[in-house]
Amino acid sequence: MLQQQKSDKVCHISWNGLQCALPRSWEVIVSGPCHLLIEHDFHPVMELRWEQAGDNINTDIFEIIRRSFAKTTDTVITKVVLPKEFSPLTQQYTLIPVSWEPGNRLNGLLWQCSLCGTVIFCNIAAHPNISWAQLEPVLNSICCHSESDEAAFWSIQDFQLHIPRSFSFSDYTFAAGLSRLAFHGDDLDLQLCRLAPAAERLSGNSLSQLLSTLQGDLVNEEILTNTATLHERKNAPHTAHQLLTRLRRRNPFCWGRIWHNEKANRILAVTAESKRPIDLKTVHSISSRYEIV
Repeated sequence: MLQQQKSDKVCHISWNGLQCALPRSWEVIVSGPCHLLIEHDFHPVMELRWEQAGDNINTDIFEIIRRSFAKTTDTVITKVVLPKEFSPLTQQYTLIPVSWEPGNRLNGLLWQCSLCGTVIFCNIAAHPNISWAQLEPVLNSICCHSESDEAAFWSIQDFQLHIPRSFSFSDYTFAAGLSRLAFHGDDLDLQLCRLAPAAERLSGNSLSQLLSTLQGDLVNEEILTNTATLHERKNAPHTAHQLLTRLRRRNPFCWGRIWHNEKANRILAVTAESKRPIDLKTVHSISSRYEIV
């Protein structure tokens, strides 16, 4: 499993099951639940896509990709010879090098994990300052497995978190000043937010006001913690309100925690909704493993 911290030169990222190590000067752009764009100096370096194929490990994945290209474009995709710069990759992958340009220039690498069946496709860009030899260690670091059966590790931009594997990834937002990941599991809808820069956010609003902006006002609100750097609350809806919200197909029980990381100038928040009273031990455990790195 990849290390979860950043070194001076390398940044380890983890997004929806895929992990890899990149030079810290490279920028990662989330383009979809299983789609990352990687750039350096405003030029594309590579594009990663992956999909869990399940039991279809013996499927001819090249033929599937070829047919997909044929349906959507006039481009013909062909197999080519693997360049020597990528030969170290063959020690752990069975690679299919492909091209869709005249002259059979290498455009991408395709492989399938022999253990879990995950299909990974790497579209390699022609970067003016990055050679294939420099790209090889990054591709060699790609991992689609985790040593932990209890929690899934996520690390992107400047934050990281651990989510119990009983939760499924449902949605995300990366907007100016706000990042949000949403998960669902065991009748609990969970959202983890990051707001930046904190100094500007707090100049006109308190933490409790920011949490209300993210979560809305709560009926029968109970304040659990209220300090200069942390605010936590939950609600205790009466029976009539529970019935009304359920008729509206909404969750009556809510909880939220928001805190200020002064050193990083970031605000982190975790909110939860459920049809049933929320187990504070679960949400506190998740909050404790959500941090700025």
